Amino acid sequence: MLVDIPFIKVVLLRCDVFETTIADERNFNSYAEAKAYADLHSDLVPCIIEL
Repeated sequence: MLVDIPFIKVVLLRCDVFETTIADERNFNSYAEAKAYADLHSDLVPCIIEL
C-alpha cells in the first residue's frame, strides 16, 4: 500500500571560493514550511527538494 505523503528536504549550502559545504539539512511535511525556513537564511544558498 502506497501512501502519498509529501516529503520536502531543505539543504542549505555555504559557498566559498574553494569549496561548497552543506551548512544544514532539514525535512518538512509541506512546501510552505520548507520555503519559510529557507527564507530565514539569506546568507546561505537554499535548495528545496521534493521527494
